[in-house]
Amino acid sequence: TTAVRVMTVSQIGRGWWSTSSDPVTDARHRIRLLCTAGFLRIAKVLAMPLPQITAPLTSWKPGDSEPDFGNLSWMARSRWRHGAKQTQIVMPSGRGARLFSGKSAPALSRHFQMTHDLGLAEVFLAFRSQRPHLIPAWRGEASYRHLRRNRKIPDAVITSSDLWPPIIAVEFAGAYSRERVRKFHYFCQQERLAYELW
Repeated sequence: TTAVRVMTVSQIGRGWWSTSSDPVTDARHRIRLLCTAGFLRIAKVLAMPLPQITAPLTSWKPGDSEPDFGNLSWMARSRWRHGAKQTQIVMPSGRGARLFSGKSAPALSRHFQMTHDLGLAEVFLAFRSQRPHLIPAWRGEASYRHLRRNRKIPDAVITSSDLWPPIIAVEFAGAYSRERVRKFHYFCQQERLAYELW
């Protein structure tokens, strides 16, 4: 509830039952129990099938040269091959969100937002697999939005107990345009934030 807004059953299976002979079935069983207990809910939404997301498109830190925004945009856009389709997602219920994060449950939104949220969940799983020591410091945007009212915030951060400024800003590029990549870079440059753009 403090890391990502939504996940698919498949993502949960890969993330927590990867050594099982049937990760999706095991995940589905546990999800059903948590739904019955009132902590989770399941919904069907439109979302685009995710491309393989295993590494950042780029990493940058203050002092590095400016990346090629056009090339980053091309890499982000060219990985999408299929249109939106009905997708089953798992999210905290109102009770689960309040109990574990102190915030209300996320609202269902348009398919491009759902796709973005599932893409960020995939980034979270990549961190969890490749750099598990950073997961305790991962915070989704809902955790620190109140510190940055009316100001740009990244999708997630790797942070210390102070929350802001973060150690690493994490952004899922989805299918960002050149201009959107440039704006994100200039935001991080101005704030002197190291970032990973996935």
